[in-house]
Amino acid sequence: NVPAARLAQGNKDLVSGNASLLSKVERHQRLDDGIALLMEQYSKLLKCAKVKGPVAQQTSDFSSSVLSAGLLQSADGLLRLSEELIRERVIGDHKSIQSEIQKLTRHQLVQAAESERRLHLIRSEMTEALRQLETSYYCPSE
Repeated sequence: NVPAARLAQGNKDLVSGNASLLSKVERHQRLDDGIALLMEQYSKLLKCAKVKGPVAQQTSDFSSSVLSAGLLQSADGLLRLSEELIRERVIGDHKSIQSEIQKLTRHQLVQAAESERRLHLIRSEMTEALRQLETSYYCPSE
């Protein structure tokens, strides 16, 4: 039964690792797509900036406004992706978190065992003191 539990845990770790890998691949793809979109919109914005006649200039101004908005949205998407990657790096270090939890758990178990030992010692001292008190109370004093 124990090997089956270990096998199940190994499979769970493998699935978790694959999900993490897929998540990383997806993030890198989003990063590549975001950068490509940002560069494409920037180049279009530069093309709209040419000096033209009044009507063409108004059309160009409108186009540049739309492209600027798209550029800002792409930059915002990349910033969100960057924050997500930073958060993943900070929070996603599961091995170090797990080792820290295990270290803390061992320390707390040692403290609990020491507290139990002290409580048993106090209990035996109190029991002995109660016996002495009962003996002195019930025995006639001479």
